Amino acid sequence: MIQLLNTIQLNCEINKNDTCVIAYEKFTICFNKSKSDAKQEIFCDSFNKLLKLLPTCQTCDVTAVMDIKRKRGKFIDSRKKNVVTNCKNSLQCAIVNPLTTVTQVYESIDLLEEGLMTTPKDQGTCGSCWAFGTVAALENCLLVDQSHYTGTIWQKPVDLSEIYLLTNAVNNGFCEGGDFLLAINEFDLLTNLKTVEKENNFPYSGLSAANSTYQSNQVYSPTVAVGDYLIPYKQYTIQEGIETADVGGVVVYFDDNKRFTTQAIMDIKSYLSRGIAVVAQMSAESSLLDYYNGENYVHASCQCSQSSSNYQNCMQNAIDHQVVFAGYGKKDGVDVWIVRNSWGSSWGANGNFYVPIGENSFCIECSAIAVVPKHYSGDNLWQNLVSHTRGQRWQLDADQGLTIANDGVVTGIKISLSVAAVIIIAVVCGLFGIAGIGLIIFQVQMCKRRRSGVQTIVITQNPQMFMGANPMANPM
Repeated sequence: MIQLLNTIQLNCEINKNDTCVIAYEKFTICFNKSKSDAKQEIFCDSFNKLLKLLPTCQTCDVTAVMDIKRKRGKFIDSRKKNVVTNCKNSLQCAIVNPLTTVTQVYESIDLLEEGLMTTPKDQGTCGSCWAFGTVAALENCLLVDQSHYTGTIWQKPVDLSEIYLLTNAVNNGFCEGGDFLLAINEFDLLTNLKTVEKENNFPYSGLSAANSTYQSNQVYSPTVAVGDYLIPYKQYTIQEGIETADVGGVVVYFDDNKRFTTQAIMDIKSYLSRGIAVVAQMSAESSLLDYYNGENYVHASCQCSQSSSNYQNCMQNAIDHQVVFAGYGKKDGVDVWIVRNSWGSSWGANGNFYVPIGENSFCIECSAIAVVPKHYSGDNLWQNLVSHTRGQRWQLDADQGLTIANDGVVTGIKISLSVAAVIIIAVVCGLFGIAGIGLIIFQVQMCKRRRSGVQTIVITQNPQMFMGANPMANPM
């Protein structure tokens, strides 16, 4: 194994024995990157860390984000204290899931493959993952409802502006972090977010100018005509006493103290089989994501132990990244979530990554929030499935596109490295002409697992986190 690793060729035709300068040259050509001394320094640091990981990491390779030092998301204390009052109502920021749990779901569904999500974009060094996750969910609403937007400015191709959201969602923190639920609750004809906006009106390339606008406590006025103003998701009226408010956020699952129950898995699959994306949050601290090759599922245990009395506080400190559940299915025979990231389409599996369902990888199975497309009605599954023949290494396993029972049962993987036999025979006198023989048996145990637990769906009063970017700020 060691001999193989010494000669292994990585992505971009980079060899393990290349100097970081040579590797950086190949990297910039491969990913069409601009060069700078600062970027080369970041790349070389990342490259050296990658080389140390390779002997034990099957999902690691050279990736497009290795020259970027990203800002980690964090709480914004002055805003965190006012999360409740920043929502539309003093008690609620979202409603309990209004959709039923369907009894039959698709074997698998990939919303990008189905044309129900746009290609993942790159947040760069700005802690804006919350805006990218929010915009991905809004674009998904437009794509699910496309038949209602034919002939309007909202017909395909769909490309909404993150910059407009970053600046105008004033209860969030621009590049210092934010939260999907807070952003959704700022959309209203009477607020700074009267409508979604198009990317070409407020392109992400104008990030520096937008930051100056934000720091000056200014907001952008919509460019689209008043008659084209659109909030593309359902808003639900809630009431307490004489006060009413309209909220769009839907709590599919949220619990500081438990990871996904069987019911949560069933509900999320119900949304995804309908074609509706679900926003999640996670810990992006593990360097496994920086070097993720997109060809396998990736797993890093949540650093917070559910049995610990400090679990809730641990989760609040660990969660720092907003992403989107964009599908599910099997990868190498294991049930996985497809997770849409915001590090660009050159990273991972066309901008996505896979994690095993039911394992709480990267602490990702603690929250599931959605918005329901404005014109969605009934409990119908998405009806226009493309072929699931697939076949590319970065895709899900192929299937027939059939429906199966939505029972929450998943096929997980439990890997135990058991040195079942290690035989080293040293024949000093060369009796058999053999210096030594080593045998290592790796045992991979497949298991059926049903997540157990009581269904707990809460109306969130305190959105857990302002989330920002990813782990390059504090690389291991």
